[in-house]
Amino acid sequence: MYYRLEREIDRNISEAGVNEAKIFNKELVAAIGTPDKNREKYLKESMFTYRDKDGGNAKYLIDIPILMYTEPGILWQMNNRGRDLYDLNCTDITAMINLLKHKGHKNADLIITQDRGIRPEGNRHPHSWSIMDSEECLKWILKHFRNNSL
Repeated sequence: MYYRLEREIDRNISEAGVNEAKIFNKELVAAIGTPDKNREKYLKESMFTYRDKDGGNAKYLIDIPILMYTEPGILWQMNNRGRDLYDLNCTDITAMINLLKHKGHKNADLIITQDRGIRPEGNRHPHSWSIMDSEECLKWILKHFRNNSL
């Protein structure tokens, strides 16, 4: 994440993207420093670490049902933010679900949406809460809650 934000700032393509990256990077550095000096803190705080054979903290999700939504919106990202797949969290999301499935996780699900991302004011944006279908998500939660009830 840190390096993605740094690329966003260095590219300086989208004012909205650069401003968001500056704010988030400032908070990230204030909280845990930079990854070159605080690698262990980054690993500890990261939900998923691609280069770790167990996925880093993802290993703790192996027995927990998990549903992830992502909308890459690659063309939107390229045209509006100057980003490519290396800049998007969809790569980590898909890699984490894939790893969990390979580790035997039976309830790790991924929904990849297309053109659902619409902000409240009506603007297209793939990184919007609207990518989640609430009825679909609720059905998934109820199914797994009933199957795993205490």
